[in-house]
Amino acid sequence: MRRKCQPALYLLLLGALLWSFTGDLRARDEKAKGISIGIFRINPSFNMSSSYSDNILKTSDNRIADKILSFKPVLQITTHWRKLTFSAGYQADVTRHESWTSEDFADQGLRVNASYEQPNKMKFAIEGASDWNHDTRGAPDTGFGDIKAPPKKWRHYSVETKGEYTLNRFKTLLSTSRDINDKENVGHYWDKVAFSVMYAISPKTSLLTELSRKSIHYDDATLKRDSLETGLGAGLTWRATAQTTGEVRVGMKAKSLPDKPQSDTSSTTWDGNVVWKPLRHTSVGLNLNRDFQEGGETDLYFVTTGASLSLEHQVRSFLTQTAKLSYTNNAYASSLENNLWKAGIGVNYQFPRWWTMGVDLSHTVQESNRPGSNYDDNAVMVTFKGGM
Repeated sequence: MRRKCQPALYLLLLGALLWSFTGDLRARDEKAKGISIGIFRINPSFNMSSSYSDNILKTSDNRIADKILSFKPVLQITTHWRKLTFSAGYQADVTRHESWTSEDFADQGLRVNASYEQPNKMKFAIEGASDWNHDTRGAPDTGFGDIKAPPKKWRHYSVETKGEYTLNRFKTLLSTSRDINDKENVGHYWDKVAFSVMYAISPKTSLLTELSRKSIHYDDATLKRDSLETGLGAGLTWRATAQTTGEVRVGMKAKSLPDKPQSDTSSTTWDGNVVWKPLRHTSVGLNLNRDFQEGGETDLYFVTTGASLSLEHQVRSFLTQTAKLSYTNNAYASSLENNLWKAGIGVNYQFPRWWTMGVDLSHTVQESNRPGSNYDDNAVMVTFKGGM
């Protein structure tokens, strides 16, 4: 009886595959519009994923494989008003492991935003956030602790204000922010001020210059990690020029530590994102970045340099293929240096009315000059996203 059912099953699967390439193409570009309640619009969504990793602890020894289930609900509330806007958002990430339950976590985040805009003149915004996070295995600032100990959990708070003023072709932007990482042993806060001027050389292309200052203070004064970062940069932004869209910034940044002047340093910095559409249904993305980061449990600080190349091709209006290759170099204040490579491919299927299913395969390799820090990881993930 089982053998008789197999041909019918194969025909059903073949029919589903053929339909995915030749089926109904109507109403495939719909976007979730949310639910209108009075002056508010509510946008609920969720992301559910099931994955398998053959090295969840990101180590060369004690290689452990496990299955992982994650559920990520999101709720966004925004007003309808044009000039004055209020919004609030909540998101969570509840993840459970089948065998290695000490890696389970439940992250949460809450954000509130208010903005006022005078078209073509001024714009002001203020945003506050509170997040419950956890240390991620293999992250560059988590150190090399006991793999049997569960990941540390900590809180992050932030408040940021932004102001823009436009006069003819000039636009000035001023932002101030304070962030607090309430982490065990390496808790710290930082204040940042950035000022930039943009000049539109054409309706779709602008030049910019930027000055920034970031003051970092640690809760434990005996760590002697307080520092000051000052930066100067210039860049170019453009939109839909020769089928490309992008923004590129380059500059210099100096980092000084009053309690450890021998560790003072400076570095070139850059940040770039370019999207190129060589074909109507194909887009290629290039991302480049280089900047200072706090070392956390690993070191005083490190300079991270990264690059990623992504490809997205729309086979049908509802079927998209993706591929991505990325490289990251983390050079620490000491002699430690890590190189991280990651490659992945995937496919996404868009169901009618805002439902999406995806399958992704990834391979990660870390090479380090610290013995025992090399590792590789293979993972497969199936995701299901939905919204209203």
